[in-house]
Amino acid sequence: MGKKKTPTKGRKPARVKRRGLQVAILVAVLALAAGAWVYTSNPGRSANDEPKSASAYVRRETKATLSPALFVGKIGTAYQIAQDMPDLLDQLYCYCECDKHSGHRSLLSCYTDNHAANCDVCVNEALDASRMVKQGYGMKEIRREIDRKYSRM
Repeated sequence: MGKKKTPTKGRKPARVKRRGLQVAILVAVLALAAGAWVYTSNPGRSANDEPKSASAYVRRETKATLSPALFVGKIGTAYQIAQDMPDLLDQLYCYCECDKHSGHRSLLSCYTDNHAANCDVCVNEALDASRMVKQGYGMKEIRREIDRKYSRM
C-alpha cells in the first residue's frame, strides 16, 4: 500500500503561491499601463510633445469662440486672444481642470462659452500665453512656463 498523504498544517501548496505571485504581477503591469495611458492622454501637460511642424498640429477644439465684443476689460482681451490665436490656446491645458467638469478639450474650449468670463485661471493663462508669444517664446517654452506657473494652483 501507498503512503497516506497527511494534510500539512499552515503550509500552502506551491501552486497557490504561484497563483498569488501571478496575480500580483498582473496587477503591477495593469497599474503601470494605466499610469502610462493617463500620462500620455493629456498632451497639454507636457512641454516635450510639441508638433514637429505646423502642419503636424491637429486642432482639438472645433467650436467657434464667443465674440470679444460681449465682454469688457481683461476678460474681453482674453476672448480677443482666443479669437486671434486659437491654435495657441488649443495647445494649452487649462488648469482650472474644466476638462473634468465641463468636458473642455483645451484652454481654447473655455472661450467657446461663458466659462472663461467667470474663471481667472482661464483668463490669466490666455493673457500670459499671448504676452509670451509677443516676447518671442516658442510653443514648447510657453507650454513649459504655463505648466510651471499654473500646475501649483
